[in-house]
Amino acid sequence: MLALLLVQEGEFTPFSINTGLIFWTIVVFGILLALLWRFGWPALLKTVEDRERRIQQQLEEAERARTEATRLLEEHKRTIATAKAEAQEVLAKAKALADKERETLLAKARQEYEQLLERARHEIAAEKEKAIVELRREAVDLSIAAASKLRGGRGVVKSTTIARNYAEALLLAAEAGRTGAVELYGRLIDAVAGAVEAEERIAVALDSPRVAKATKGALLERALGDVTTPEFVRFLQAVVRRGRQGLLREIAQEYQALVDLKLDRVHAGVVLVEEPDARLEKQIVERLAAAFGKDVRAHFRAERGIIGGVVVRVGDRVYDGSLKRKLAVLRRKMMTGE
Repeated sequence: MLALLLVQEGEFTPFSINTGLIFWTIVVFGILLALLWRFGWPALLKTVEDRERRIQQQLEEAERARTEATRLLEEHKRTIATAKAEAQEVLAKAKALADKERETLLAKARQEYEQLLERARHEIAAEKEKAIVELRREAVDLSIAAASKLRGGRGVVKSTTIARNYAEALLLAAEAGRTGAVELYGRLIDAVAGAVEAEERIAVALDSPRVAKATKGALLERALGDVTTPEFVRFLQAVVRRGRQGLLREIAQEYQALVDLKLDRVHAGVVLVEEPDARLEKQIVERLAAAFGKDVRAHFRAERGIIGGVVVRVGDRVYDGSLKRKLAVLRRKMMTGE
């Protein structure tokens, strides 16, 4: 508005030159430029340089990270490839070994079965020779009386219950005997049951209704009278007289279960790739005893099919630490991509 008034008055035009205004404008600009050059520009330049330096450091760190990531990726790929190759090699060797030894294992299993039968026969004879501990007549009578109570029950009693009652009666008789009779009777009843199972003629003679019970008792006395006590013979005669000779194996099993419960003991089946030596057996038994907190009776057998490691069965529980299982798990993970 002021410029318009000045134009109207003829004192100012766009092309008018005001030397004073120009001078002071230059002075102010120079001062401002000096201040910026002294204070503003170094700070601005430093900020830009710092930012460039940080950006450069970040770029270098990013490059190093990328290089490291690439290296780790390649190393990971090599590791996976090596693991897959080793797994395939192990699987191929295991399959070849299994195919090669299948027939051998079957033949060995049949041979071991025959050896076990023969060993059982020898053990029967050996245990009969060792069974010199006398049973008290009262204990045997108590065993017979306890077993006979099963005859008067209502309905049909399960064979397991009957066998357990006979086993409890036999345990009472063993506890009434001398020290060591409890486990000795377990071996004896197991040996007798094994003999009945192994020798068909004995089983036929004891089961045949054509053979009188008195004759069966006399046969038992003639067969065992010279190698065991009269009380033990009478116990067996009571079992046969009541027609329970078919439960001898169950009676033996129930008796072993009662003895294990009494002695706080468990049985463990241990499978290894090779037959263990005495030192290894002792180590395994000690570790199992520490794990279960009980006395452990380990039963060892060799099975090359597990490839390596150990498999332990206690009752209905199986602890599989075999190499065969680990390879199966690894193969499943590789196939599923887990």
